[in-house]
Amino acid sequence: MTNILAFLTVFATVASATAYRNDNHELDATTKACLRARRTFNGKKRQFCAAGQDFLGWLCYDKCPSNMARGGVDCHSICPPEFTDMGLTCLKKGSYGRGVGYPWKFGDLWKFNGTIFNSRGMFQRCEKDYGQGNCELYDLVVYPKCLPGYTPVGCCICQPPLPDCESFGLLSSDVINPSIGLSCAKKIVIGNPHRPKCHPDDDLVGGRCYSKCPPSYTPGLPV
Repeated sequence: MTNILAFLTVFATVASATAYRNDNHELDATTKACLRARRTFNGKKRQFCAAGQDFLGWLCYDKCPSNMARGGVDCHSICPPEFTDMGLTCLKKGSYGRGVGYPWKFGDLWKFNGTIFNSRGMFQRCEKDYGQGNCELYDLVVYPKCLPGYTPVGCCICQPPLPDCESFGLLSSDVINPSIGLSCAKKIVIGNPHRPKCHPDDDLVGGRCYSKCPPSYTPGLPV
């Protein structure tokens, strides 16, 4: 009798353990399958942003206005055709050089009417090329005058009038440095991040979209 009771006890224990293992095995298989699907599908193609937004990295950012372009996650002004893009600024085009000028040379009069190192010869050669009254002296060298509306900068550069930056949709140069002159600062709109959305048949887990798990399984973080 004792042997029979011992046998029944062992049998019941084994049966219970077997049933427990089967239950755990079925539950683990479902869980692992769900987690495996989540792990192997990165969700990138299933994430989407609201209308008027761009998907960058793992976040959504408002689209740039028509007169601005994307610079990383921010929006920067587009330089107008009259300007050259210099990165964070736009440089007004139109400056030009007026050459090396007409310096004194052998053959020019050294003295004229008692004046030492006169510029008569330099002016004669310059005006022969550019016309009478169209030359000027700068630092002992004669140069052709800048075109009307242009201003000499140093000896050899003629620059156009300073631009009205705001009329071009840009910022005045004195916003960043008043000595920049022909440059206008770009407007920059700092990117405002938004979390992406998931399709109705997906779950948002850890910032990513994954296929929904079976109704019997509670979604958890991917492993």
